[in-house]
Amino acid sequence: MAGLVDSSGTSLIHSNGCPPDAPTGRKKGSISCCGLGNLYMWIDPDTGIAGLWATRLLPFFDGPCVAAAEAFEAATYRAIRRR
Repeated sequence: MAGLVDSSGTSLIHSNGCPPDAPTGRKKGSISCCGLGNLYMWIDPDTGIAGLWATRLLPFFDGPCVAAAEAFEAATYRAIRRR
């Protein structure tokens, strides 16, 4: 919405303050959130791409889980761009 400033709330992170393009392909203006069991989701309104990586693994923010979620996101953008 016009006039809103960059912000993050308790449930969603709005990436207006992030670099224009994440290494995975996610665009500025996307929103994302995560959950305790290494669940990661994003919505990219610029491209119309959204995704969910869901596991039930602890500890939260486990290195291999984060790497797999980022690889999934990057693969999603690559696959859709090829279409």
